[in-house]
Amino acid sequence: MSLTILNAKAQNVLIKGLLRERVAHRDSFTPLQITQQLRECHPGVAFSYGEAQKVVHEYMHDVATYQLALLGSFPSSQYVPIPMTMPRRWLHALRRLGR
Repeated sequence: MSLTILNAKAQNVLIKGLLRERVAHRDSFTPLQITQQLRECHPGVAFSYGEAQKVVHEYMHDVATYQLALLGSFPSSQYVPIPMTMPRRWLHALRRLGR
């Protein structure tokens, strides 16, 4: 079976759409899980893990309600929701100060 290869812009649209959905549901996830879910949802399309990983990290950099957690000794990362113990506007302000 031949896979369709999308350009980077089309892949980014699909990746960001899935990220918006996962963040809205406050799911924890890794870039690999995002890639696997895209491959399951679009079986005839080739998704590059490297491209998905880059887009996930860039997108999540500005999501103040999530934090990056390293998975043990693996060179992998997981995004997890921050417990909501303070107003979101404070989280956004703190995130901006850290840059």
